[in-house]
Amino acid sequence: MPFKPLILITTMILSGCSFQADINDTTGEYSQRLASVLDHPGAELADMPPLPVPPKQQTSKDTLQISIKDFYQLRDCSLYSLVAERNTALGKIQAPSQRYIYELKLLQALQSCLNSTQDAALKQQLRHWQQQKQTALNLQWQRLLESEEIRHALGRNSGWVQSKQTDRLSETRQSLQYLLSLSPESAQPHHSGELEQHLQQLQQARLMARVFRTQRMLQLHLSALTQWLHARDIQCPDGKALEQVKYLRNVFGLFFVKQIQPLASRTNDIYYQLMPLWQSLLQAHPPMSDWLDQRQTEFEHYRHSLSEHIRFWQVLFEKCNLSPPANQP
Repeated sequence: MPFKPLILITTMILSGCSFQADINDTTGEYSQRLASVLDHPGAELADMPPLPVPPKQQTSKDTLQISIKDFYQLRDCSLYSLVAERNTALGKIQAPSQRYIYELKLLQALQSCLNSTQDAALKQQLRHWQQQKQTALNLQWQRLLESEEIRHALGRNSGWVQSKQTDRLSETRQSLQYLLSLSPESAQPHHSGELEQHLQQLQQARLMARVFRTQRMLQLHLSALTQWLHARDIQCPDGKALEQVKYLRNVFGLFFVKQIQPLASRTNDIYYQLMPLWQSLLQAHPPMSDWLDQRQTEFEHYRHSLSEHIRFWQVLFEKCNLSPPANQP
């Protein structure tokens, strides 16, 4: 079966491009080149379903009430100004990040008041409030975890994994580590501005969402391509590679080895660095933790599809006595 020389020339030109194009374009081009060599209609590469939106959960309201009499008993304590701040118009519309920092400060102020007062009745009241506000802190932590910034960072349906220079992995890791240091177990006050900066960093980079989308697309398309290649029943009579198989090897090297495989490697690297941090962070929010478990299952499916695709080529090259193409720049 004659091979079209123009196809090989085109793929050699394209191989000089770095992986900055849409993944769908790259896997589609890979499929088309394979189909041209085999002179057969290409594999049907389905559109990727949208990444599911991380869920929210119903949470109860903070119902702590402080009477005017009790409030004025706190006038010599730092708790007094914090309670007054919460009752202002701005205090009632605080963002989740601001409210969480406020609750941390409130708990610290309660402890300070407990240490300084000698009034037994007030001490008892303060301990009661302390228990209530610890519960409120846990509640606000869950609200913070399902904030728009976090949900965008995990489930935004745009963008793919990019090159190392532009993926913001280091900054994302630092922001996640900062959030983990802010969990209710630490109970250490922080500045709300710093928290908001880290949340914005996660939202703007949305690196984990890019990883989830990239692995989903690769799993979908590589699985279809592997099935399509198996169905072609490519032969090497007496272990000799026909020209057609050699051209297939070139296409595999130019598209999979030089473009898709480096992307998959970077996707894996980011996943293994960030996924444990996200899992630790979201364990306090069961619905989002379950959502993350679903993404982990998808990642295992993606790894299997990647391995199966590589395995197909390994078997073919061995059968045809061909060495695999090297990944050289």
